[in-house]
Amino acid sequence: MNMILFFPRQAHRRACSALVLLLAASCGPREEAPPAQGEAAALPAVQAPGGPDPCSVLTAAEIQAAVGWTVARSEPRSGRGYSNCTWSSEKGTTVLPPETVEAGIIPCLTNFPCTTIDMPKQFATSAAMAEFRRNVYKGTSYEAANPSVEPVDGLGVPAVLHELGGLYSLEMFLGVEKTAFVTLWASADAARSLGEKVLSRLR
Repeated sequence: MNMILFFPRQAHRRACSALVLLLAASCGPREEAPPAQGEAAALPAVQAPGGPDPCSVLTAAEIQAAVGWTVARSEPRSGRGYSNCTWSSEKGTTVLPPETVEAGIIPCLTNFPCTTIDMPKQFATSAAMAEFRRNVYKGTSYEAANPSVEPVDGLGVPAVLHELGGLYSLEMFLGVEKTAFVTLWASADAARSLGEKVLSRLR
């Protein structure tokens, strides 16, 4: 199978090492919720609008408009404290960067198991959330990949835009053990555009 390699220019220098870290660790938000990789059988404690289907937080048309590829499949995952959906194209993870989008609600932050993160009950500002997010990386293998974390204002909730090796995550703090997020490989603008839609449907 041939692999197509493409990385955003701003991430080119660190993309290879960061991508290895991310893919080896299943870099998406699924990590945070036990039982790992098998959580679909659990009953959802957090539901998306319209019922237990977390894939209702975004439409295929919205995703295509933001990322440029057509959604071929969606995969919901729900369990105690989380409710996520992963959308992918026909190519999915057979290309680099992967043509996938993940969004929903998780108890803490993307990329890390929630059991290793002592989340505050509240953040006063997006800047405070960004500082906390940067500190989470200290002393971990991800720190050497130079993750970028910037506060995002104007959403009505504390939020950060996070990038590591070309993987973008908009994380929006809704309260104790409730963080809305969208994660994708396209761009920061696409993450914010879709993240705002997710936020409007989960608040």
